[in-house]
Amino acid sequence: MVKKIREGYIDLKHSCQIKNEFDRLDISELKIYKDECLVEMKAELAVRYKNSEARIEEYLNNDSQFQAALKILSNDALYNMLIK
Repeated sequence: MVKKIREGYIDLKHSCQIKNEFDRLDISELKIYKDECLVEMKAELAVRYKNSEARIEEYLNNDSQFQAALKILSNDALYNMLIK
């Protein structure tokens, strides 16, 4: 059976085979990289719906080193202790 999808055609039998093959893959790999994939998707959506600055903001919101630096810079006592 062939079903028209947008401009092309897809063989439903072939698509079922692809789905079955995907289901056989080790889903744990997807779980391992879930957070990284989400960050990339959020950044891509940010730039598409807002602008390139939104992409940078999204990356920085999820960057643990940037967040640690921001915490240090916003805490005068901690900053002064670290520079001594």
